[in-house]
Amino acid sequence: MNTIPPFSLASLAAEGRFAELEEQWMASVEEGRIDLADCREAAALLAGAGAADTAGALLACLLEQIPDADPDEELLEFAEEAVRLAIGDRSVRAQAAAIHRRAGRPELGALLATLDQKDGAVERDALRRCLRFKPGAYVAAAEGAGPERIESFDPAQGAFVLSDGSTQRTLAPAAAAAELTLLEQDDFRALMRFNVAALKEKAESDPSGLVQSALAAMGGRLEWEGLKKLLLRGVVPRPAFARWWNRARGQVERNPMIQVFGDKQPILILRTAPITHEEELTARIAAAPAALDRIRLVVEYLGSIGAGHAPQGPLLQDCAQLLAGIAADASAPNAVALLAAAVHAEVAQRMGADAPPLPGLDALFARAGGFGDASALLEDEELIRRALVFLRERNFAGWAAAYAESLPGAPGRLTDMLARTLLAEGRGEALARAIQLILATPDRHGHGLFWLWKAATSGALDAAPGTVDRVAITLALLRLMDRWARSAKNQITPEQRALLGRMRVAVGANKYQAMNLVLNECDDGLAVQLHQALASNQGVTDVARYQLQEALKARFADAILGRKELWEEDVIYVSPRGLKAREDEYQRIVNVDMLKNSEAIGHAAGFGDLSENAEFTAALEQRDFLSQRANEIGDDIRRARAIPFESIGTDRVNVGTTIRVREVGSAAEQSYTFLGPWDADLERGVYSYLAPIARAFLGRSVGEVVEASGEHGVQRLEILSIERAAPPD
Repeated sequence: MNTIPPFSLASLAAEGRFAELEEQWMASVEEGRIDLADCREAAALLAGAGAADTAGALLACLLEQIPDADPDEELLEFAEEAVRLAIGDRSVRAQAAAIHRRAGRPELGALLATLDQKDGAVERDALRRCLRFKPGAYVAAAEGAGPERIESFDPAQGAFVLSDGSTQRTLAPAAAAAELTLLEQDDFRALMRFNVAALKEKAESDPSGLVQSALAAMGGRLEWEGLKKLLLRGVVPRPAFARWWNRARGQVERNPMIQVFGDKQPILILRTAPITHEEELTARIAAAPAALDRIRLVVEYLGSIGAGHAPQGPLLQDCAQLLAGIAADASAPNAVALLAAAVHAEVAQRMGADAPPLPGLDALFARAGGFGDASALLEDEELIRRALVFLRERNFAGWAAAYAESLPGAPGRLTDMLARTLLAEGRGEALARAIQLILATPDRHGHGLFWLWKAATSGALDAAPGTVDRVAITLALLRLMDRWARSAKNQITPEQRALLGRMRVAVGANKYQAMNLVLNECDDGLAVQLHQALASNQGVTDVARYQLQEALKARFADAILGRKELWEEDVIYVSPRGLKAREDEYQRIVNVDMLKNSEAIGHAAGFGDLSENAEFTAALEQRDFLSQRANEIGDDIRRARAIPFESIGTDRVNVGTTIRVREVGSAAEQSYTFLGPWDADLERGVYSYLAPIARAFLGRSVGEVVEASGEHGVQRLEILSIERAAPPD
């Protein structure tokens, strides 16, 4: 607010001492000691107090006494303001126009002359509006219409010149006053059309204000993609947009005029009345349905403080009381109570000496069952970290056990932090228990297994007590990748499928550096197991599978090539009965079917005109089919080998074995026998070893759980026994 200096013309006007004001005004004009700013303020106060005629008379007197010298900008602005204040005083208008003409600016006089037809209220209102239409001002002809810029007032035409950025038009003052609405100089749509550079500057200096002006221009609501599309039109470069938004979002969320819904790609809404970030957060906390949701909101607030925003004492006090209540609530889950205590400690640190104490911490630590696997309850990596770090900092006796139980299911980088802390604090035995849990339940702890493999092959676990079996970990990883890759989309989560992609990349990274380290630690037996784990493994890429199998063959040629799996050889294994059935089929085709077909061709040819002879055409097609079929069967017979039933082992599933399996979670058992492709008899449970269900079991041992597709969908089947199959009669 402007402060009126004492003993000024404006002070006399403010106090209603109009007679003294007129006397002092006239004296200052006569003595040539004119303060234009003081005069303008006094005239404005007179006009506002209903003494517009007095203001007009005083302004006319002042303007009449202005010297004829070239007017400066201050005087030109004063003259134009005098017209606004004394809109009905023709003398003021004439004097103001004359001052502008002396400065080489005839526009004001031309505008006044155009509108100066009579002193009616309409003309006065039009004049007031037109005086605001200065060159460079932005206007709109109607609500929702595109912005235009006033380029000038053309005295010759007595009209405003407007531009939409590409074309120009003229508009008479009366029409301009009736049609045009003056826009703010920072109007988003106007700047987008006429001054994108100003928007670019605002994007850097005031991103929250930029978003607010964009919302105002676009109806008060924008989805994130819409905002992005809008700003990519020259305001924010596409490569820099993500970085710009990450910086701008915190300011946008704290803008009291903007409401933000959503996380990664939010919806932005322009409020009708301002609400501070703290007021909004207080309401959200009160409306949150669960304790964990309220804690998350407090963490969000702490994050905004960490980003440089000043904390609000009353809100911090409320947060501290809320968290203390959750931590002391015996009905709250242990991990949630622990997290409340951890966040309370952070709030207390922000509050300093004013922080309320957290009662009942000993009772919290003494809760039955401890804190267990916090990651099973708290899915957010940052929340788990806060809770577990708090345990360690407060030296809770069970912190190492809580770390070990949380590690297998912990997300992302948190796993590394837990392992490093356990090692640094000499709690290697707890880390060993976590590793055993991961290897025992890899399907439940895919993230943990992937971390374990990377840590083991990078040397991060070299300081762990005992020996880290890199080969066993790698075998577990490869088998998990194969199971996940063979699973239908609805049987593994999107997160697991994404993790499988990261595993594929890691296996081949740096020219198989990690896998080569594992190969260096293999003996013949382990090399064979790795070779089997890679065979037909759908979890790794074809290139990786080939490269790694070749590397194994090069290093362990005798062990692998000497024990080439039956199902891997380029032959067809079959029982004697199956081979005989195939040979009988071949003889029937060659000696019976093809002979009959030859006779059919000759018979059909006797009907004449072969071009329209359907019997002849059908006989030729049958000849081609029989020839192709005979060639295929003949090739199969040449590749056929008898299954060596007498030498088939029972340590793992092979061609020529019978297995007994049980579906996980069920007591029902069933048997499968894997023989040659010409031995299949599904009613008796006999399958070709080339069938998908056989491929799922081949090479597996008793105790392994296999996911296999059958008539009842995908089943998880545990192998109970492996026996040598009897040759079919």
